[in-house]
This record gives sequence, structure tokens and C-alpha cells, in this order.
Amino acid sequence: MFLSFILELLAIAVLSIFQLTSLPLIASVKPDIVLLAILAMSAYDKHWTRRLSWLIVAVAILKFSPGIDWRLILFTASSLFGMILVDYLPWKRFISFLVALTISGYVANFGFFGFQWGAVFREIIWDLMIGIIVFGLIFVFYAKKEIH
Repeated sequence: MFLSFILELLAIAVLSIFQLTSLPLIASVKPDIVLLAILAMSAYDKHWTRRLSWLIVAVAILKFSPGIDWRLILFTASSLFGMILVDYLPWKRFISFLVALTISGYVANFGFFGFQWGAVFREIIWDLMIGIIVFGLIFVFYAKKEIH
């Protein structure tokens, strides 16, 4: 149990560092890999202490500038909102994750995109495609965790 928590924190830390590089740039869009990983893990783990720990690690690494940054506030708020959506949407886990990712991804990037619908659409499509893959990988991790 504790080892899986350490692995989750390590995964969030690695993804946060990866998010800061230019490597995840796809067709001039940088998907929100950290956000989708946090939401996918939240679909399987309902413990808020673990969720908040993931978010704290991500925010500590993704801190864009000294002081309070409005993009970091949007990321934090959209992550928390997405976690709540994953819990309370009435659909299956996967559908709730996709809806929460779509809404949270738009909220997180609102300051960057505003109402530029073409850019928003490309960002959300990439988030959803990568989110499906990450959700599947996390499903395998949590399925193995439940077996032991």
C-alpha cells in the first residue's frame, strides 16, 4: 500500500518534469499530461489525502514563476474540480474520466487559449487521445494492486 503510494508520487513527479520540457509538444500543442494522469488515478483511488498529495507534488514541480502564478491557480482549481467530477458524475469510471478531462483541460488552459476554439479543440483532442492510453495503463496498475 505504501509502496504503491510512493510509486504514484514518483510517477506524478516524473510526468511533471516531463511536462516542463518541450518533448510533449505535438503539432504545436502541449497536452496536459500531469492533469490527465491525476484525473485517471483519481478515477481509481478515492482517497483525498492521496489525491491532494499528487496535486501538491505536481504543483511544486510545475511552479512556473516566483510568487503566485494565475496559470498555476487555474491548474490547481481545474485539477480539484476534475477530481470532484470524476467522483460525482453518474456514468462509468471511464466516461466520467473523459468528461472531467475535457472540462478540466479547458479550465486549465482558459487563460492561455481564451475563446480560440480551434486551439481549444486541438488541445482537448490530444488530451483525450493520450488520456485514453494513460487511463488504460493506470487500469493495469490498479488491477494488479487489487489482486495483491
